[in-house]
Amino acid sequence: MHAAKKIQRLLDEGKDPEQVAILVDLACALGKGGAFDLSALYTIDMAYFKLGMDLLGEWRLGQHISARGKVLEQLQAAGKQKKKIARNGGEVGGPA
Repeated sequence: MHAAKKIQRLLDEGKDPEQVAILVDLACALGKGGAFDLSALYTIDMAYFKLGMDLLGEWRLGQHISARGKVLEQLQAAGKQKKKIARNGGEVGGPA
């Protein structure tokens, strides 16, 4: 399985959200050509770090075909939703 799909699966499962959020941020940065603070990778467990390195390797080799592009789009949408929730004080619907 490719790294982006593994990250999407972790996101869907809600497993280790803080660590997965860093990988989602990395995926978003790669997909958009944006900036990413590499020091964030050192804050996550080794298995997640390796998954991030796998994502970087796949991106570097240009292996993003349309299916993976869709997964990256989903990760970017999840990242936007996460930021929206954070701006609303952690509430999905925003402040009442």
